[in-house]
Amino acid sequence: MWIPKILVDQFSFNKEDMIRLRTENELLKSQLSKSEIMADWLRMRTNSLEAERGLLMEKAYNVRIPIPEMVRTQTVNPTMPIIDEAIFEGIPFTPEGDKLAEKLGLS
Repeated sequence: MWIPKILVDQFSFNKEDMIRLRTENELLKSQLSKSEIMADWLRMRTNSLEAERGLLMEKAYNVRIPIPEMVRTQTVNPTMPIIDEAIFEGIPFTPEGDKLAEKLGLS
């Protein structure tokens, strides 16, 4: 079977390309970690300022307002499949740990 050289060239990498891609990947990983650290700091700083603002409003105007809080959400990895729990509904599940806990009086 004959494969055109253009197609083969599309899927072949030389050593320099691999080194460049690995270096770029490491650089992006370090930038991501720095960005996450900065985002965490900004989130904590914003939360403390919101709490301070709420306390000052209560002290100055005698009004209690809800204090919003920013929380870190778990990032979704696009390569991980999302499991639909509905597929487990028809399966009977009785873990042995529950039976042992009942036997020992822990549940």
